[in-house]
Amino acid sequence: MSTPTVRRGRTRGRWHRWRQVLGGGCVLAFAAGCQVGHGVQHPQAIHPVVFKPGVTSLNVTLPLADQIDVVLLGPTVGSDYAWEVVSNNDRVLEQEGPLRFVPPAPGAGQAGTTKASFFALKPGRSIIRWVLVRPNEAVAVPSAHCEVFVTVPNR
Repeated sequence: MSTPTVRRGRTRGRWHRWRQVLGGGCVLAFAAGCQVGHGVQHPQAIHPVVFKPGVTSLNVTLPLADQIDVVLLGPTVGSDYAWEVVSNNDRVLEQEGPLRFVPPAPGAGQAGTTKASFFALKPGRSIIRWVLVRPNEAVAVPSAHCEVFVTVPNR
């Protein structure tokens, strides 16, 4: 009986090398397609929600993968006040960027508006609450508040 010979160097053949190359390419393609965090979302539809004077609470049903654009009245131009988000279930709704102050049109008065956008990530409920405060104060006392009760149903 003869003893088996051991080949040094190219022990697995060229097909093994091709599997390594293709497997590495698939891993890179998969990693490039995965999101870390949520970043910018592309909503299927955008639903405007506008607070009217005297209204402080609204109910909204938002389909999955849609976005709401909320418009809050104020603050008055020149005041030290600003709207701040104090609560949101960020597992259901993701805030798309910071709050944006929009100054009033010329001749439209002193009050501007503040806009915020939220994207529906998964089914569930969220209560988005805002308060109008002076952000530079150590203990800020709200001068106004608003809230939106958002329900994202299963499809």
